Amino acid sequence: MLLVTPELILPHKIHAAVSMKGWDGFSELVVANIAQRTKGQRATKSREAWYRLLESLRDVDVTFLSPESDVVSVEDIAQGHEYVLHLLSIGLEAYVINADMTRPKFKNLFNPDHKWLVDQPDAVYLTATISTDYEYVIEGTHNGEAYFSYTVYTHIRGGGWAQNVLSETGYPRSSLSGLHIAPDESGRYRIFVSSTRPPTLQSNEQWLEIPAKGIMSAGEVSIISRHYWEGEISIQVARGQDKYEAMTEILVMTSTGDIRSPFPPIPSDENVAQRIDFLSNFLLDHTIIYAPGGKASKDPSHRIPGWYSIVNNVIGKPGLFAGSSSGVGAPDVHYAAGPWKLLPTQALIIEGIFPSYEECVFANVILQNKYLQSLDYQHGRSQHFNRRQVKGMGSSGSYRLVLSHVDPGPAFNWLDTEGRETGIIFYRYMLNTAELTQANTTVIDISQLHEWM
Repeated sequence: MLLVTPELILPHKIHAAVSMKGWDGFSELVVANIAQRTKGQRATKSREAWYRLLESLRDVDVTFLSPESDVVSVEDIAQGHEYVLHLLSIGLEAYVINADMTRPKFKNLFNPDHKWLVDQPDAVYLTATISTDYEYVIEGTHNGEAYFSYTVYTHIRGGGWAQNVLSETGYPRSSLSGLHIAPDESGRYRIFVSSTRPPTLQSNEQWLEIPAKGIMSAGEVSIISRHYWEGEISIQVARGQDKYEAMTEILVMTSTGDIRSPFPPIPSDENVAQRIDFLSNFLLDHTIIYAPGGKASKDPSHRIPGWYSIVNNVIGKPGLFAGSSSGVGAPDVHYAAGPWKLLPTQALIIEGIFPSYEECVFANVILQNKYLQSLDYQHGRSQHFNRRQVKGMGSSGSYRLVLSHVDPGPAFNWLDTEGRETGIIFYRYMLNTAELTQANTTVIDISQLHEWM
């Protein structure tokens, strides 16, 4: 008689677990599973941070996207949710995905896919998160920009709102520090990033200061690199969002005896938890705490910058960002802004004077929604102008723009509202030395446009 030993028949999930882990590994899995069923999930730092992130998302919806922050209409709520999703994507890129401060990368986080903090199409903004435990060197190439700069921002908590500008260096100059970048004949430049100034610098080298080790609670600071072009076709439209990134990079400076591993650290409970908390801080600070309508704006000491008009269809008088507000604004910029509110049959005539190129290296105007996101410039809509794009500009820099829901025709410089009843008109002037004048605005019926030709 032939004796056949039958195969051990196991449920498919158990069979798969035994195949992958072996019997010893499977028994550990069973013990952990039983423990979780009887005592609840295993407490870990990353899980606690994960729950804090979920609570942050809930709080943003309940507190920020509410009448408490002047968010009332269905459209405002929907656009607010889209804004928060943009912030999630930006925060994930900045603080979670490939966010190793021992191997930082400049990332383009202001572009058509990442809209926040008055993004715009005439510039490329690159950001890097670095640690005060290390020193770095930036290698870059001047590629025809009218202006570029590197600015260090410090935060009260990791991933949070930029509270202070610590240092800056820029081209063709920095109005903040006097540390000007002078590229060599091939356009190359180098910037040393450290808490102490290098003893010697070559003519194309400059220094960017960061806090000394141990001063910042999380040891984390941000560098924003701004690159502005003023062309007939805007840079984000002409070149796309990735093309410039290869032209500047940041590297950790190494020395003899450097004990840093040649490989990035593997995810651990501690470092994953920290990165998730950075993301939560980023979300909360850019919504509930410091966004327009947030808690900081309700503090009795809060003052609206003089360059921002709170009157509908009026644009504020241009003023320096530095000293007027916190956040990641450029130290070298003058702003002017104000809200519009127009009926479908109305238009806003905007008249003003742009400074000359000798007096101001860059100037433009762009439309934003209430969350300080640019409108849809990437699909051919007319929602921004720099000086080279304005038709009929006078020799003195005088111009006329028409903001309206419908196209007024090719004779006009049209700012397209996309049919939005409200929004924000926002001007930038970089390294300006001229006496900037306030734009004049007039609300008219669209049928009266022929009188303004």
